Amino acid sequence: MASVAVLGGIAGHSLQNELASIDWLAFDDAVDDFDVLLVADFPGNPNERENTWKKIADFRATHPHTPVVLHCKELINDADRHEAFMYGADEVLHAAMPIAEQAIRLKRLIDDEVAAKQLRLQAQTANQVAMQAMSNSSDLGETIQFFLDSQDCENLDILGMRFFQSVKNYGLSCSLQMRSEFITKNMEANGLHRQLESELLWELKDDGRYVDFGRRTVMNYQKVSVLVRNMPEENEAEYGRIKDMMFSLLQALNARLEALDLQEKTFMQTKLLRQLVFVFSQRANQLNESVYRLVSDGAGQMSSLADSIEVGVGAIDMSEAQEAWLLGEIRQNEAQMNQLLSVALKSNEAFHRYVGLINNALEKATDTNKLQSLLQMLLDNDVE
Repeated sequence: MASVAVLGGIAGHSLQNELASIDWLAFDDAVDDFDVLLVADFPGNPNERENTWKKIADFRATHPHTPVVLHCKELINDADRHEAFMYGADEVLHAAMPIAEQAIRLKRLIDDEVAAKQLRLQAQTANQVAMQAMSNSSDLGETIQFFLDSQDCENLDILGMRFFQSVKNYGLSCSLQMRSEFITKNMEANGLHRQLESELLWELKDDGRYVDFGRRTVMNYQKVSVLVRNMPEENEAEYGRIKDMMFSLLQALNARLEALDLQEKTFMQTKLLRQLVFVFSQRANQLNESVYRLVSDGAGQMSSLADSIEVGVGAIDMSEAQEAWLLGEIRQNEAQMNQLLSVALKSNEAFHRYVGLINNALEKATDTNKLQSLLQMLLDNDVE
């Protein structure tokens, strides 16, 4: 059943009576959404048609796709037909035409419009899909660019400002909280922060990925949270798109924040190790001096003892064999003592070389090749 509206007053009622035999037509002027408009008051005099053209123009302003059919009492010439098409009519019928033919033409016109409507809907859907794909591609590009740029950010202030540059392209007003292991940084686009919003972000950081309340939304991801103040709640598709885009940015932001934390911890560990090595080196130098004094004093005392015994042997009533044996034992013990002291000196020197290698490694901490070489040397126990 096709709905039809008729313009034309008395002529319109007469036209409805003429077409009443077409059983699939339903005449209803009260509805706004109908399938075809029939214009019955088409004057034969060209000078009297201005009012008809105005009615068609007004109708076209609100119903650009609904077919308009002019119905004439008599046959019209080609010039009048062309004029009708020029002013927006889609078909021209006349009373002398058989009802069956009029029905066929109306049916074809309505079917063509149904097909055209389906094509318009398909085109609209395709356009929406294309726009969504372009939007998603743009969001992905922005996220990738932020991820790349964030690698050059060496502190939380620069990282936060780079984040706000990204969300500025979407017209979003935000507050950001970054919870480093060393400091909690709250800021907005001007570099400052709002105390109440900062407290809110801290309280909601463990309340799930999204916390919505009206036009405001809190989004959380591990060490970062953001409050968006102007979410487009009236546009559900845009609302979801911004959430997806923001979540990707928060992931990139959190990754860089963890890298900065690791970098700071490594720096602190290196600084601590340097200080430990410095203190250890001082103590090693003191030990080295003590070892050298011990070795020197021990060797001197042993040599002096051997000389004293050798001089005193002559005063003792001993046979030559006994004297030779005693002096041999003394010289052998002196040699063994010197050998032990020599080993102690070598061990002390090796220890100092290890300390030197550690100092050298810390000083060359940015030289990968040097570090690898020193590490292999220590693993091979080759510090000569």
